[in-house]
Amino acid sequence: MIWSAAALAAVAWAPSARGAAILFDPDGSGGTTTAQSVNEFGNATGNALAVNAQALINATGIGATTAPFFTLYHARIEAVNPPNPPGGLPVFVPGINSNLLSVTVGFFETATRTSSTAVTFTSTGVSQTGALTPGGPTVSSFFEIYSEAPAGGVADEETGQGFRDGNLVLKAVHVPGTIAGGFSVINNNGGIVDQNATPGDGAAVPDNVPTVQGGGGTSGSFLVTDAASNYFPNLTPGTIVTLTFSTTNAVPFTRTEPSDAFYGTPDTGGPLGPNGRPTTAGTAPNVIPVLGAINGSGTGPDVIFESRGSFSLTAVPEPGTISMALTGLGLTSLAALRRRRPTESSAV
Repeated sequence: MIWSAAALAAVAWAPSARGAAILFDPDGSGGTTTAQSVNEFGNATGNALAVNAQALINATGIGATTAPFFTLYHARIEAVNPPNPPGGLPVFVPGINSNLLSVTVGFFETATRTSSTAVTFTSTGVSQTGALTPGGPTVSSFFEIYSEAPAGGVADEETGQGFRDGNLVLKAVHVPGTIAGGFSVINNNGGIVDQNATPGDGAAVPDNVPTVQGGGGTSGSFLVTDAASNYFPNLTPGTIVTLTFSTTNAVPFTRTEPSDAFYGTPDTGGPLGPNGRPTTAGTAPNVIPVLGAINGSGTGPDVIFESRGSFSLTAVPEPGTISMALTGLGLTSLAALRRRRPTESSAV
């Protein structure tokens, strides 16, 4: 993967926060003895789709800015740091154990051209809702973690199916102004999009679609709005948590298959409860990539990337920081609740 200097500098950025560690119980049993302090969740190689983002490749002139586009991402969660048990296997390994978790994400970005081959990504501003595609339905940003039922099978990157088959156990929304990243094209003729050795050819994204070659990444923060207490026992009401999510994106695909479908609708249901609940957004992916003749060049309008992601959860006890983040999301009442209960920060 080749990075531009602008992309490297942008992805190195991450919002600062101080607070107690987040506890996580990988099987959702609710027992405090099985919950562990987790610094980071590492995802298996997944897929990202920049919907209506072809202009970020085709834009002409330094400083040219694209209209807002919507980025969708999904992957299996592969491991946690520190590992459970310490020094042992990752906790989410299909065929090794039944603790299968997956993540689906959606957020708006814009891109600004910094050279003839590179762009930088930023947030689109305060508003985190809009049309997924021009004239399409209005959607909101989302970050969702699902506990997958073993009987439902492992989520499939090729088809894009199965990332929402289990219970929803954590919900978050994007914090405005926190997206940073970039993407650089190093070769307009990168060969076919799917250069992974695994056999298979999806209907929507055939293996032999040509692609540009390039790499980059994105980082941003999300605000946790609900979590299943059996999985996250110390994410109690009034606790404000930021979720820092980062990906490295590349084409062509070399470690997984390009997905035929993505999840573009956020969950809008009620409280998750101790064990989470099935999603109200539907378990079938509802966004089909439209790549055009060449992925990343030509008519588009979408661009698909192989994406390696990770995320961390950090409690944020400072009232000033909380209020700033929540004001743009319309959640100031939650900030007020946190200020009235200052003694809880020691229990986070």
